[in-house]
Amino acid sequence: MQTLDWIVIGLYLLSQLALGLYCESKSGHSVEDFFLAGRKLTWWLLGTSMVATAFASDTPLFITKLVREYGISGAWYYWNASLNGLLAAFFISYLWRRTHVISDAEFRELRYSGNSGKAVRAGWALYWSAASTFFSLAWVILAMVKISKAVFELSDTMMIAGYEMQTSVVVVAISLAITGAYSAASGLWGVIVTDFVQFILAFLGTGLLAWFSINHVGGLASMKAQIAALPSVGPGFF
Repeated sequence: MQTLDWIVIGLYLLSQLALGLYCESKSGHSVEDFFLAGRKLTWWLLGTSMVATAFASDTPLFITKLVREYGISGAWYYWNASLNGLLAAFFISYLWRRTHVISDAEFRELRYSGNSGKAVRAGWALYWSAASTFFSLAWVILAMVKISKAVFELSDTMMIAGYEMQTSVVVVAISLAITGAYSAASGLWGVIVTDFVQFILAFLGTGLLAWFSINHVGGLASMKAQIAALPSVGPGFF
């Protein structure tokens, strides 16, 4: 890592923090402003944020593993969600919006009553808080730590103010401090806007990485020949 690299990374982190905090003025008027951005978000901002959320630090690593083992068909692990997303967008979202609920927990309280309704809400909350979200955050943060240590050439420990600290703890603390600050201050507006910027950068970066990677191995023809020479790359396309 050169000085210029550190400057670029620092400017990026500061710009995301500043952008998120800038959106604070849009989210402090009511509960709906904070959690739903006042119900004023456009479809393309919402859609981009949903895609950006699934494009975390673990995504390139995991998808590369799937494609290496199963061919392009391995990407259907993520592609299948596009079908659910389209169905929800065209057939369910407008009905959901008509209820004027703020969260899915509120929707379930509206839809299911009695003891069975309480059981549904408790089960759903337990699933998302103790299972799905917990594990999703764990593997995303683990990937972020591994990438950070490799890119920044960091050792397992580092000295801060005379104390030896685990590098993974420092990386997580800095990342969560920045994202937590603008998320808590600006609500959904800050999350959506920073998601949009991050997705554009990630999308362009992925394209550039593919371009440089193909050139590095000698072009598409050379890449195909090298892949064909491998012992096994999984089954066919589908």
